Amino acid sequence: MLPAALLTFACFQHEMPPPRPPSSVYAFTSTDLQRWTPEPEPIAEKLESLGLTVRPDGELWVTGIDMGGKHNPIRAKIIGPALFGLRFDGTSWVEETWWFKDPEAVAFIDPQIFEDSLWFVSRQGTHGDPAEDKDPNDIRSTPPAQTRLRGVALVDPSPVRFRDSLMLFVTDGHNQVSQFTGDPFQKAQTFNNVSVPFAFVHDDTLYVVAQRPLNGRRQPVMASSTDGRSFTEFKALLSPEHARTCTSPVIGPYKGGWILLCVDEGIEGAPAPNPQGH
Repeated sequence: MLPAALLTFACFQHEMPPPRPPSSVYAFTSTDLQRWTPEPEPIAEKLESLGLTVRPDGELWVTGIDMGGKHNPIRAKIIGPALFGLRFDGTSWVEETWWFKDPEAVAFIDPQIFEDSLWFVSRQGTHGDPAEDKDPNDIRSTPPAQTRLRGVALVDPSPVRFRDSLMLFVTDGHNQVSQFTGDPFQKAQTFNNVSVPFAFVHDDTLYVVAQRPLNGRRQPVMASSTDGRSFTEFKALLSPEHARTCTSPVIGPYKGGWILLCVDEGIEGAPAPNPQGH
């Protein structure tokens, strides 16, 4: 979702981390999905609404909405929108651009590559936050280009396959996440006080990472399920001193352990809203 323009920070007993530029993507590593160590330098700047996929060869692809001016509306209208992000081959992060075709898309909002398709939000408007739209948003995927789900204020799609069943987690309105299952998708349940989900499977367990306001700052939390229906409580992943904000969190395998990526908005809050996304 689109980071708020202003954030009010509470006072903490822990020492606050130093200021960072808005929209910096920072990494945290772990061996057990519980204790996380921050990496000192950002892996990207001006990338938001993160998505992550693990490719068959083990490469990590991180996608997002470019906030640095790479998106060209004129070019997008002629040849279609581009998808921006990063690739990690086990050694280094490199910038990457992907091209997907959908005749109904003017921009890929909240992009997430899943298997061999791109899932994203498509909307009628071109300004403001899609989560605030009064008209329904379409959750689409391509190829093949199709609408998977439609509804007002549905954003941040995260598809996942668990025990051969396709599931979809989305931010559904303000500060809640809904799980959809079945064919066609039907709402199975809603989780309150969390948003911007990212789902992945490890050792026959389904994990859902999300963000939640904690002590005045949006921070990553995670719940898990062994049957795809009953979930544990969402628990915080980071210590208060780790990051001022850690939004749009995603998790993937990394050098025999795990990596958590998220957007640190900096003390000045987020940049102005992207005309094509949030």
